[in-house]
Amino acid sequence: MPGNLEGIPPEVRASWPKPNYINPVTRRWLIPFVIVLQVLSTLVVGTRLYLRARKQAGSLGLDDAVLVPAWMGATVFTTIAVISTIHWGSDRHMWDVNPDHVVRLIMGAWIGEFTFTFSTACTKISVLMFYRRMVAGTFSKRWKYATIAAITFTICYMIAFCLVLIFNCNPTDAYWKAWDPTWTTNYHCADTITLNALSGIISVFSDLYCVLLPMGMTWHFEAPIGQKLALNAVFSLGLLVVAAGSARTYYLWALGRSYDTTWAGYVVYIFAALEMQLALICAAAPSLRVFFRKYLSSPISRAIKTGRSNTSSGRVTRNDSKQSDVIPLSSRSRDSYIISDYGDKTPIIKHTIKPDLDPVDEVDSDREGLPRVVHGNAFAIKTPEDFEAYALRNLEECRPATRQTMSKLNDEPYEMEPNLQHPAPDFHPDFKE
Repeated sequence: MPGNLEGIPPEVRASWPKPNYINPVTRRWLIPFVIVLQVLSTLVVGTRLYLRARKQAGSLGLDDAVLVPAWMGATVFTTIAVISTIHWGSDRHMWDVNPDHVVRLIMGAWIGEFTFTFSTACTKISVLMFYRRMVAGTFSKRWKYATIAAITFTICYMIAFCLVLIFNCNPTDAYWKAWDPTWTTNYHCADTITLNALSGIISVFSDLYCVLLPMGMTWHFEAPIGQKLALNAVFSLGLLVVAAGSARTYYLWALGRSYDTTWAGYVVYIFAALEMQLALICAAAPSLRVFFRKYLSSPISRAIKTGRSNTSSGRVTRNDSKQSDVIPLSSRSRDSYIISDYGDKTPIIKHTIKPDLDPVDEVDSDREGLPRVVHGNAFAIKTPEDFEAYALRNLEECRPATRQTMSKLNDEPYEMEPNLQHPAPDFHPDFKE
């Protein structure tokens, strides 16, 4: 990012400390910062294009075609930022920069600002085209015209400031060669302080427009209020881009008023990279919903369930204590106990119960998977399922046997013998009322 090109006054140069070209004070954290952002934006944009190409998140469209040059511009910007930091000295004070590197450093800044303007404008155009594509045929003409107006404004803004960068100096290469004391060609350059601030303000305005426009459009959806708020929450992520652009504009203005161009420009590089890469990520983020639902929802759900089951198995609950300490009881003349929550089996209340039911004995499993009661051994009913199985089995066994049929009691078959002395009246041949 350029500072002012009117030259550094001799009295300012005289106030600078002695140059240190061997071991200067440097800041190198810009390199990992921009690389991480570049990797994230590459993954997100690549995922969107992959899903669109396979028609899993809609088909490829013009908005995807515009997003590709935006990503390419961001890649060039990241490359320039890394090279400028490693080889040209953008990470140190201006007086510690080797004079042989100053021209290349300013030329790299010019390329960086050009690619920044191009990349961010293409990203905004892609987002606006996506909005237009999303609401095609569903909204009134005023929203369509608002989207088309925003696209037109962004295109004009991009072209205008790219031309300003090209024709800011006459000749164009005077932008960076003016810093070479041996270059004696006559040149003329416009005031960059005003242009830089104006460029930042318009960029922030267009960022904010791209955030507020879909919020107004989605508010007219015929959908529940919760769904509208969720959509607006997704779109409001663009406010992060607006915040980064506002910070970049401020430091860009401060850069034009500082003669320590490299030290002030370092911060501009940071916020420019943040604004540009966040814009790419937010533009491609809507397609990630399909990716997470298709490829990551099942593994994440299984991991959560596994974690919950492991936590539950390692924890002894009060109900587990009660179930593990149940005393086997039979239904006939058996002492009743009340078990404390702490597991001790001290009889708090002891009394005798003599019901008319047969003893409830231990459980075995039959072919149907239901517990089978085997008389003679006490069985502890521990769960509601055990009691239900026992009740069903007991009801089946205690059902009265029908005449002239075979019945089973205690799993032993027997035959009914006819009562010849007292036959049933409804079956007796001589019975008359």
